[in-house]
Amino acid sequence: MSARRKPITDEQLQNFKFFRKFLPLLNRLHPHATARDKAHNRILHVDQYIALQLVLFFNSIVTRMRGLAQASESRKVWRELGVCSTSLGSFSEAGGVVDAELLKPIVAELSSQLKPLAHDSRLEDLPRKLTAVDGMERSALAKLTASAWAAAGSGPSIGWPGRPG
Repeated sequence: MSARRKPITDEQLQNFKFFRKFLPLLNRLHPHATARDKAHNRILHVDQYIALQLVLFFNSIVTRMRGLAQASESRKVWRELGVCSTSLGSFSEAGGVVDAELLKPIVAELSSQLKPLAHDSRLEDLPRKLTAVDGMERSALAKLTASAWAAAGSGPSIGWPGRPG
């Protein structure tokens, strides 16, 4: 059993200056998917869910959904993002409600504001194009592949196409 992690503190959460550009754009998503809230008790809205997801990207101290739920209890998150304490259940439901297509106009608007950065002229002499890769995704894929191979060797404990699992 793993040791419990220490609570995330306000001091550990940072980079909220970057949110100032995103939040006004995300505000237009606030009413999305509220029609299905028949009880009118929705606390976590689409714009807030995405803002919390950005906390994950801008804060290396937050590594999981449970950490995001914990970060949502921070006064700093309340103040900077306008998001109140959010349960794991709310995160889970929001993941199924949020349509990534909603972000396309926002990404297009932000990308239209980008300006080319100066770069090292020595990069022009490289024979191939450089590619940045997100190591977290590769790490997760490697773990999934390793567990799939292990499962395949000891019996079908993971569902494979055409095989019970």
